Order: sequence, then C-alpha cells, then structure tokens
Amino acid sequence: MKRLVGVAVTALLSVSVCFTAFGAVSTNASPWAVPHMEQAYSLQLITAPLLQQAQDTMTRVEISEIAVAFYEKVTGTTAPMPNCDEPAALKAYGLGIIAGVEPGTFAPENPLTREQMAIMLVRTLEKVGVDMSLYAKKNPFTDTKNISATTVSYIDKAYGAGLISGYQNGTFAPKNTLKVQEAVTAFLSAYTFYEGVQSGTSVPKGDALMAKTVAINGKELTLGQTIEELQAT
Repeated sequence: MKRLVGVAVTALLSVSVCFTAFGAVSTNASPWAVPHMEQAYSLQLITAPLLQQAQDTMTRVEISEIAVAFYEKVTGTTAPMPNCDEPAALKAYGLGIIAGVEPGTFAPENPLTREQMAIMLVRTLEKVGVDMSLYAKKNPFTDTKNISATTVSYIDKAYGAGLISGYQNGTFAPKNTLKVQEAVTAFLSAYTFYEGVQSGTSVPKGDALMAKTVAINGKELTLGQTIEELQAT
C-alpha cells in the first residue's frame, strides 16, 4: 500500500513539474493567437520574452530577431554576427531583409507597421529561395494607391501568397502598427507557406499560372483561382 502511495505521489510531482515548466513559458496572447504563439515558440522562431509579451507593440528590432531566426532555421546556416548592441538588427540588415527608416537611422525601438511587415515577409522568403514574383496578385485594398510603387509590389506578393489580408472596410492600413501576436502570426504563416512551397502544396495564384489551365465544357479554368473567380467563369 505504501508503495502504491509512493508511486502516486511521484506521479503527481511529475505532473506538477510539467505544469510549472509550461507555466514558465505561458503567453498572454488573445485566445485566437495562443496556438500561433505557442507553435512559433516551439519552432524556435520566437523567444520566451516575446511569447510572454504578445499584447505589446512589435518593434523593428524584435521583428528582425524573428526574421533572422526564420532564415537560420530554414537555411541551416548562421547569419554573420556583427559587433553591435543590436546583432539581430544588423544581421537582418546584412541579409537585406530590413532597411533603415532613413539614411543612417535604423530606429530599432520604433513600432513595426503593416507595410513594413509585408516587405519583411516577402524579403525573408526571397532570401531563403522562394520566387515570390510567382505569387504576386494585384491587391484589392482601397488605401494602397498613395504609397510607393515598390512597397505596393511587396504588398501584392504578400497578398497573393495569402500572407496578409485587409480589413472589412476594404483597407489595408499600411501605417497601422502591429502587436507582437499579430506579427508572429504573420511570420508563422510565412513559415507554413515556405513548407508548402517545399512540398509543392503552395500553388502560385498570380499571372505565372495563366498557362496552367484546364478546359471543362469549353471553359478554361486556371489553377489557383478563387471560388468567386471559378463561379464567375
């Protein structure tokens, strides 16, 4: 009997240790974002501090850390380590994933904007070998006409790949800032997208697929069309 009690106590202690360890890396994310944050953490795309600060505003230096972690995980290489107080920022800059806000200024603690996120998602994927031009699709957002054509091209690629979306009023709000949980979710989508490219399940939806069509009852249907486009055809 004592032996059974001892086994039960040991089991309870083991369970207690497991819950304590899990609690140490718990997240304060919104319910919808909890699985995304936890998956990103398990993939080592984010650190414990970010996991626990999901409701904070994402900064440029923090997103640089995620981009570098993504690059190093996918390529199996270590990005060059500069001698600097913000090594992740310079690593991302050296890889061409992020740029300064103006010549000579990086502004690491500045909040990350939605247009900057779109640019970084596309650049990160391009740096690990994905031809994002194959996924470019003209975005439908009503407020992207007044930003630079270069930025719009990145938004088109991110939109076509399904990495970003707009608001219900049809806008993208390129200057809006993001919370950590929103930026992490976007990068997790990029990671899932990359895995799909590698396995052949992430199919381009842009003009690059115009030649890949199938005829049904005299109507040509293109791979990658949305349900609305198919219904219209």
